[in-house]
Amino acid sequence: MARMEKTDSLQNVYATLGAGDGGVSTMDSLENEDEAIDSKLCFMASADREDKWLRDCAMEAALTDVAEIVSTATTRRQLTRENVRGDALKGPWQSSSRDASTAAGDKLEPPSILVLIHALTSDQSVANVRVAMEAGATGVVLCNYDFDYPQMLPILRNVRGEFPKLFLGVKFPGLNGAEAFPILGKLAREGTRIDACWTDNAQINHQSVYQERADHIESMRTQSGWGGVYFGGVAGSNPRGNPRLCQHVPTGDLCRSAELGSQYMDVVCTCKREALEIAHMRKGCGETPLAVAGALTEADVSQLMKDCDCFVVECGNTGPEKMVDGAALQRIIAAARAAARHDDVSVRALIVRTRNASLSFVPETLAQASGFGGCLVQVQSPAWAARRRGLNTGWKG
Repeated sequence: MARMEKTDSLQNVYATLGAGDGGVSTMDSLENEDEAIDSKLCFMASADREDKWLRDCAMEAALTDVAEIVSTATTRRQLTRENVRGDALKGPWQSSSRDASTAAGDKLEPPSILVLIHALTSDQSVANVRVAMEAGATGVVLCNYDFDYPQMLPILRNVRGEFPKLFLGVKFPGLNGAEAFPILGKLAREGTRIDACWTDNAQINHQSVYQERADHIESMRTQSGWGGVYFGGVAGSNPRGNPRLCQHVPTGDLCRSAELGSQYMDVVCTCKREALEIAHMRKGCGETPLAVAGALTEADVSQLMKDCDCFVVECGNTGPEKMVDGAALQRIIAAARAAARHDDVSVRALIVRTRNASLSFVPETLAQASGFGGCLVQVQSPAWAARRRGLNTGWKG
């Protein structure tokens, strides 16, 4: 009896639901319900197929990324000084066919000049890049001092789109390589090539035998799939003791710090220093390129160019628009080229000794490159000149 009442109540429900459509029989309602179930089952099957397609696409993309990462890791090789100097930095250095070592007697090209651009907007960055390129710079490094890195990514994409062949580097202040490389790897996979990354602190500890942090950065670089040039900060300036920046390195440990850094990065990068300190770092780097970054002048470049292979120049970047000083940049580039061109004759000053004086004649070409109109004549007493050069002239007094 209860079953009959339940059946009657269901029929009443079906009749009520179908009343608006002119009435639907119980059998029609059951058939419609079966069709709804079949439709739902078909939809679920379709969703399963779509999910499987999405999973397959995701797997294919992941395998492609892994293949690119492995390919980048296997083709990446250590840069040498000749790979970084002059226009060589612009070329495909990963596949360079030149010998890795510079043959004895070969003359190195002038150092490459990268311009540090204080990025604010896309238009301002593009305008600064044009100034740097017109001045003859090798490339640029964009830096986001005023905002976090996510706001920098659209600027990088836009600059790369405007200058497809530009040697484009980036600096994310406060981020080390382990944090920056995955970002650059993602940009590379989407088609935005970043050629170089400069980090303030490469996490080199000159007081330790083991470099756990530098090892971690190297591991993250490999996993990221990014294949650009790594400018790692070593013994950089840190007057306020910021833990995110380099620790202080005494002059006596600069050689060791550079030697340790050369094992982990393509280019050891340090701040503006005295020539003797740069010479210590040059010795530690061996054939690994050495870069100096900062507000450099023509005199700095001329003095350091023999030991440095690249200069990251902060030239201008003042005022609300943070524009590069094109005229000052041209002077720096001209000084680097002139110093490289005349470096082989700068040490060949002709010494003419007389009983009363020693005359030092600098070749006319070098004097002109240095800003003098003619030969530079330096008059010295014989005794003073002998003491300075450690020479035995035979003269007394």
